[in-house]
Amino acid sequence: MIAAIAADGILALLPALSNMKQASLYAAAGFISYYSIYAASDQRWLEAVAGACMVLLFYAGKRTFSNESLMTLFCAVVLPLLCWSLL
Repeated sequence: MIAAIAADGILALLPALSNMKQASLYAAAGFISYYSIYAASDQRWLEAVAGACMVLLFYAGKRTFSNESLMTLFCAVVLPLLCWSLL
């Protein structure tokens, strides 16, 4: 969630970007944050890719569902926790 919040903050400071650039920013934020969290692990690349995928799942949910929907909360909280438990 920290990676998604950081990406949201960066996007708020930048002018409007295309969806592909926004997704790239979210993926980079997820990759960098998980790579730094699991720096001592032997499988840090795998965990960093999983982190990028989790943040992209949040981005997809955010783009798909409105802010008033409970699915946004599900994509923001439950999906990353579920994916993290699988690691």
